[in-house]
Amino acid sequence: MMKKRIILGLLLFVLAIPILSQPFISGTAPPKPNQLLDLSSPALGVSPESSDPIVTSLTMTAPSTQIIVNSAVSFKVKLAGTWHESIGVVRNQAVTVSGWGLSQQCTTGTDGTCKVTLTAPGTSGQYQVNAQFAGDANHTPSSASVTLNVVSTAKIKVNLQLVAYKVVNVKVDILQGSTVVATRTVTLTPGSRTASMSFTLNAGIYTVRVSGYSIATQTNGPFTIPPDKTVSFNIS
Repeated sequence: MMKKRIILGLLLFVLAIPILSQPFISGTAPPKPNQLLDLSSPALGVSPESSDPIVTSLTMTAPSTQIIVNSAVSFKVKLAGTWHESIGVVRNQAVTVSGWGLSQQCTTGTDGTCKVTLTAPGTSGQYQVNAQFAGDANHTPSSASVTLNVVSTAKIKVNLQLVAYKVVNVKVDILQGSTVVATRTVTLTPGSRTASMSFTLNAGIYTVRVSGYSIATQTNGPFTIPPDKTVSFNIS
């Protein structure tokens, strides 16, 4: 009888080892290492305490670092986080974006992102735009910033490459709609096959046209500046 009790006790101890070795966090199953998950969803096994918060990180992007005065500029922010071995996004949190005296708030969605739109200042210059997540008992605060160059003018650079063995006079026109707003001419020869020129123009929509005797007329556009634009043509 004593031998049976000893065997039974050893068996119960062996069966209990896997249970005792499992970590226990706030009554939930531990997250899988490196699992991509929504850190703000308790249903996925994350239940941080205020003393063990999710460490957040914030990123922000703009469509361009060069924008036009008085134009509408959209900023996209993404709130991510890490908690122990888990990484993921943080949803349902308010992020404030501010710049040049303006401020707007958005709430992160299921992918951790949200957008705000600010009107660019009317004066050219460099401006910093800041995004701020204040944090709470379960999330650390985080921030991000971008620097934008607000301009009223921009440049169009035109590169020409002669691919034929002849001398040609090339006319380069800059059009706004059907109106020519700038023109230059250049001569390309077999000994001087390339040329470049730059036009500084007010912010707007433009088309570049090249033409000349014995060469085909080519166009590139319409496109909007800023940002600065470079176009290239092969002349044959």
